[in-house]
Amino acid sequence: MSPERAALAEEVRRAMERRADEMAQTHDPIALVEQGLRDDRRRRRRVVARVLAGALTVALALLLVDALLPDPAPAPPPSVSAGLPAAGPVTTWPVRGSLSGETVQLQVATGLLQAQGLDVDRLLYAGDVGAQRLVLALVAPTTRDGQPAQDVTRGLPARRRDLVVLSGRAGAPLERLFTHVPVAVATDATVVTWSMDQRFAAPLLVLAGSAVRSGRISDEPVYDDRGGVTRSWRALPLANGVWAGRTGPKGPALARIQVGSLDGGVQVVGGSDTPQSDDVYDVDSTDHRLVALVGDFARSHEVPADEVEQHVVYDGAAGPGRLLVVVLRLPDGTTFQSAYTEDRFPDGTAYHDRPVNGRPIAAADADRHPLVYVEGGADHAGGSPVRVVAPGAALVRVVGQVQPGSSPWVVAAIPVGRDGYGTLELAGALAWRTPAWRVITYDAKGRELGQWPLTGDHDDDPLDTAPR
Repeated sequence: MSPERAALAEEVRRAMERRADEMAQTHDPIALVEQGLRDDRRRRRRVVARVLAGALTVALALLLVDALLPDPAPAPPPSVSAGLPAAGPVTTWPVRGSLSGETVQLQVATGLLQAQGLDVDRLLYAGDVGAQRLVLALVAPTTRDGQPAQDVTRGLPARRRDLVVLSGRAGAPLERLFTHVPVAVATDATVVTWSMDQRFAAPLLVLAGSAVRSGRISDEPVYDDRGGVTRSWRALPLANGVWAGRTGPKGPALARIQVGSLDGGVQVVGGSDTPQSDDVYDVDSTDHRLVALVGDFARSHEVPADEVEQHVVYDGAAGPGRLLVVVLRLPDGTTFQSAYTEDRFPDGTAYHDRPVNGRPIAAADADRHPLVYVEGGADHAGGSPVRVVAPGAALVRVVGQVQPGSSPWVVAAIPVGRDGYGTLELAGALAWRTPAWRVITYDAKGRELGQWPLTGDHDDDPLDTAPR
């Protein structure tokens, strides 16, 4: 072989070896496809993981924002507050509630009340509130000899109406609703509250003018042994002047509500769930006055009547009527004062009153705490008969001030008998329940025994209007 041919053959051999090396390094086609699939799967997993992480971040952010925002106050469902707007006093209000637009139903409700001999002035509310169906109506009060037939001392027929309530199961025919005993409502009232007299969470309905959008309620007070009271409050958001819900776990007896012009107790109508055999009412007692005072007090504070320590401070004459004053003490030592009066109108109609009803007083001097009140609970231009019970005292002075910082002056000096009772007829009208006035008691030698505020910081709570 010539040298040229040998060089060419060597070059060809080397080229073929290089090609053989390249062929040995080339991947199998199936392996290439499988590898591509694996790479694609990894790429898809990375994308999905990024998407899920982003979605989780957004969700957590939304949850965090929702948790930080305050919970919206529970407003009544629209049907509960349905109806035309209300303004002014109660005697001008239109009917509200889920049945307010049901003309036939409203006529049926009015007819049912008229069939009971009631003179219907207007319907205030008609509809379902939670598990109950309610109809509230203003009716003319029944009268006798120009006076209200009910045994009450306050209010004349021209200045009041009666509030009548029909209640039953939600959705029930109106004919099956139960009629509750009427309660008096002032014709100039701008707020009406209704609940059931029971010792557990009770339905509560609040009606006011449509412009009133908020209020608050305190379900029960906390007392101390010095006669002090503290309360906590929760909000009541009103819609179209209506709020519907429930009282606290002890019912409405000790609740206090502040809505619009109202600052006082919840108006309670019927619905007692308490049997007479549960030691709350001593039906075998012959003294109905003591039964009423102790029984109502025990029910309000959710204790058996036999666990209420009672001490009668005075039981005797008070002018032409009779007066009972009693000190009541709960098992925890907190102490209260209640009083019950009985008398008759000139026409013979009986009436009773409670000058104080569960007034918290200091436990240390409870038996000496004086009671001073004006007969009838109102000021009279012709005179004001003042009644006093001050055990152990011979004289009681009521001391007042014309204005803060001025020198005190003696409003009344009332002699007290050995039985602890005294009375004095004062001429002219008195702005009697003035918080700055004080009661000072003296013994027979003129020595001062003690001083007390005339009205107290928490007289008759929940009707106390200056809580601390």
